[in-house]
Amino acid sequence: MRKDVKAFKNKPELLAPAGNFACVRAAVESGADSVYLGLTEFGARSYADNFTEETFKEAVSYCHLRGVKVYVTLNTLVSDKEIPLVMKSAVFAAETGADAALVQDMGLFVLLRRYLPSFPVHISTQAAVLNSNAAAFYGELGAERCVLARELSFEEIRSIKDKNPETETEIFVHGAQCYCYSGLCLMSSFYGGRSGNRGKCAGPCRLPYILYGSGGKKLESGYLLSPVDMCLGNRIDKVLLSGADCLKIEGRMKSAEYVAAVSGAYRKAIDEEKPIETEELKKLESVFSRGGFTSASFDGKPNRIKKDSSNDDAYAKQDEKLLRIYGEYSSESCNNKKTPVEFVFRAEAGKRASLETVYGKFDFTVESKNDVQAAKAAPLSEQQIYKQLEKTGAYPFWAEKIKINIAGKIFIPVSEINELRRNALEELSRLIIESGRRKIASFKVHLPEAGKNMGKTFAFTAFAREKNQLDALKTMPEISEIYCPAGLYAENYGDERLIPAFPPVIREKNLEKYINLLKNLKELGAKKLLVSDMGIAKKAAGLGYELIASADANIFNSYAAEAFESFGFKKLMLSGEFSLRQIENIKSVLPLEIMVYGRLALMKTANCPLKGKGFCGKNVSDAFISDRKGEKLGIVCDCPDCTAYILNSKPLYMADKLGDIPCNISSLNLCFTTETAEDCKKIINLYNSGDAADFGFTRGHFYKAVL
Repeated sequence: MRKDVKAFKNKPELLAPAGNFACVRAAVESGADSVYLGLTEFGARSYADNFTEETFKEAVSYCHLRGVKVYVTLNTLVSDKEIPLVMKSAVFAAETGADAALVQDMGLFVLLRRYLPSFPVHISTQAAVLNSNAAAFYGELGAERCVLARELSFEEIRSIKDKNPETETEIFVHGAQCYCYSGLCLMSSFYGGRSGNRGKCAGPCRLPYILYGSGGKKLESGYLLSPVDMCLGNRIDKVLLSGADCLKIEGRMKSAEYVAAVSGAYRKAIDEEKPIETEELKKLESVFSRGGFTSASFDGKPNRIKKDSSNDDAYAKQDEKLLRIYGEYSSESCNNKKTPVEFVFRAEAGKRASLETVYGKFDFTVESKNDVQAAKAAPLSEQQIYKQLEKTGAYPFWAEKIKINIAGKIFIPVSEINELRRNALEELSRLIIESGRRKIASFKVHLPEAGKNMGKTFAFTAFAREKNQLDALKTMPEISEIYCPAGLYAENYGDERLIPAFPPVIREKNLEKYINLLKNLKELGAKKLLVSDMGIAKKAAGLGYELIASADANIFNSYAAEAFESFGFKKLMLSGEFSLRQIENIKSVLPLEIMVYGRLALMKTANCPLKGKGFCGKNVSDAFISDRKGEKLGIVCDCPDCTAYILNSKPLYMADKLGDIPCNISSLNLCFTTETAEDCKKIINLYNSGDAADFGFTRGHFYKAVL
């Protein structure tokens, strides 16, 4: 730990989830500084209750009157036809007074910065911000804040903030954890047609699986892909030293009782700068947890997995008495959170009484209807006036300071003092609500320019994970470009077709290694780079690389394609969640590529299922997990970075359907992961001949659009 560690200590914002209005009240009344919530579409939790336009307006007003910020979630991938709708939602949220939008899709991000420059944008954890270069990239584009990946350790979080002092960082401190890095999961998409990147994750990671090691040996069974819930409450002193600007609680599909309990516990911990006590943690666990809590990722350790029970246990163990107590925070009668204001009362006989109200940037005065009278008998005392002014009742304000200036002996009816107070608080309410609203100038979003029609003459590219695959591909002249891991490139450079491919997961702890690798590969003659991490992409562009976006860049619309062109990319591999019809509609002047063969990586995870099973650091090519239907999902590992990839049980196959590929596609990618050299040659020959496969396969989403 650095000696100047105390320089990073701050009091971060506490951000709570709100799936409905009851949760908004629970969060605010329990001490949250901000809430995040979604409209009926385009949020990453589409199965939450969410908010209509009317209830959203109510929520924003309710929060702003109590000094609480509101962030709207627009953090899904959106298609071309949805862009006008999501932009309409963004305009509505901005004009209503939302304090920022949470975004994943790069096309949407660029459009928001272009047409709604006064509306702050936060980069969602769905964008997989894993290193300081990526945070710097988004900050320079205009992002106010980056939500960092849950998997990052204290040291990584601290380093990212240290190198990006002007860009806010937000970290999760409590709630559910995904097994896969957020934004890089296709499990729900390819298992049930419901995409996590589209806000419709079906949670297949919460189902039981069986793990098999080398030679088909059964190693373990249970809920192997279901992490224990995160809780950094007992690490809050260290969390405060991380430099994170905002601490986020997960749970837009959780109850108001959960929101109240967790928000209240973290409010106290932050204010007192002390860890949540053991008894309080037990209460939080009884409100909701999956097999207890863990801080493993934050501590730089392997995450804990809940292997022995289903999600139903999280509800079965709830304490009904506690739920009733926490439920009070969401009731309409609860009025704990009040905004402090200052009153200055002035009165002189023969003139109208006035009440000056001061709050933040607001300073205004209201006057009584009638002139103040000179007292004929008992004059009105300062104590009597003070007593009436401090009665703010159901208004979300309290009189922190009251100054009274009276000239002589006066009389004014108590009812007029009360009316002054009410008028002042009504006007303050109006000013606060109006001040958050924006006026967005009208605009029209135009589709980007289209590239040339490529006809049906596609070039073939291939990805080789292993050396035997690479050797086979080098003998196949029909393969125009061969992507391979950087280490494999360094051992086999010389063939002009070889292009190093960087992984989608480049964490802060490994960043310098990859930056140095970029330089070394350049010296070996590398000219192009397949990449999705934006921090690495920017660095590579500065070194003169020609950038190719991998499918993990999640390019899902024409505007994202246009954005990546502006970022300096020269070719784009489109998202694996596209249908052929959607692909056909993509407009881009850049060459477009799609994957047409291979076992898609459904998950990229820091939670390697083989770790601790005697296989750590070893390349086990035949390990797999099996689901309830007996499907075998292969596992491949990048052991130096401790990233595991869980593969689809069946390869994508389109050799006999190449005539269906849209004419805006210039190249087709064949991705080899667990195949032998002979398998690689066989597949290429099948794509040359256009024959049907003699093995099990999937068409992916090509003929059925993902939800």
